Amino acid sequence: RLIEEEASDIEEKIAELFFEVLGCSKFSKYSSYFALGGNSLSAIRLAKKMSAVFETKVSVSILLKFDSVYKLAEYWQHVRAKINDHQLAAQEGEL
Repeated sequence: RLIEEEASDIEEKIAELFFEVLGCSKFSKYSSYFALGGNSLSAIRLAKKMSAVFETKVSVSILLKFDSVYKLAEYWQHVRAKINDHQLAAQEGEL
């Protein structure tokens, strides 16, 4: 789906969700969701799909702020790192 040859697994997952919601065939990971034809109603659908795939709440406001596959992947990697840090701290506290 992405025109870039190199993409992370997270970028590929997010691109697939963009495709499911928008139906666009090929696009750049730097393209804005809204420039690709997304709107507030489709953003709600995308947020629900992302929440299910990534097993954490993704709000429409996140999609407004991080509106491309690239930006969303960067955001998700940051969130995942925080979750991992929190889990590690909790495990260390249990020892």
